[in-house]
Amino acid sequence: AKEIQNRSDFSVYEIAKAFSRGLLMGARGNSGVITSQIFRGFAQGLEGLQEANAVAFSNALLNGVTVAYKAVMRPVEGTILTVVRESAQHLHDIVQKDWTITKCMDELIKEANASLNRTPELLPVLKEVGVVDSGGAGLIKIFDGMKLGLEGHFVERNQATAMESDSPIMAAGSMMEDEEYGYCTEFIMSLGPDSVKKVFNEKRFTSVLASRGNSLVVVHDEDIVKVHI
Repeated sequence: AKEIQNRSDFSVYEIAKAFSRGLLMGARGNSGVITSQIFRGFAQGLEGLQEANAVAFSNALLNGVTVAYKAVMRPVEGTILTVVRESAQHLHDIVQKDWTITKCMDELIKEANASLNRTPELLPVLKEVGVVDSGGAGLIKIFDGMKLGLEGHFVERNQATAMESDSPIMAAGSMMEDEEYGYCTEFIMSLGPDSVKKVFNEKRFTSVLASRGNSLVVVHDEDIVKVHI
């Protein structure tokens, strides 16, 4: 939010691009990095546009799904990836040119909630502890906030934090992730110019890291590389 609140752009693409960059720099945890990639792909899908109608919005969101899946070394269904894929595909299948973006969000959120409720059937560890996926639940919170924004209602940061701390779903999901994977290591690496440093080889870099831990997400964005492992 900080990344875009003081901008005066009129281009939906420029705003979306700045927003996705802010998400990438501030992302925490596996689902946080994946969320940044959903919106990175969304921004790429809006390139060249000043404004977006319902069809352009839907197409951009589907591109966000493609980019997010590519960023994850071993995509797992029953997670945030499933929730965004199923909801974006549902919207893409039914969207009409004359729809408002608000109607798009209604359909997106409805299917995202249905998809979230199905996650325990896809991931046994969720079913075992009786929770839905916490990353998917978090993404729906973001969609809910965007819908409120479209209607002129803005959730202040202190309100959002209070709401999040009261959520048993998020707490249970986070606890499960800690028990399964231990802890997250995250870093951002700045890439120097090729003229003075070795050329960055993403495939080699990723293969070395893949042998060091689980749940690897590597994002190469212009002059930085963000890693979650």
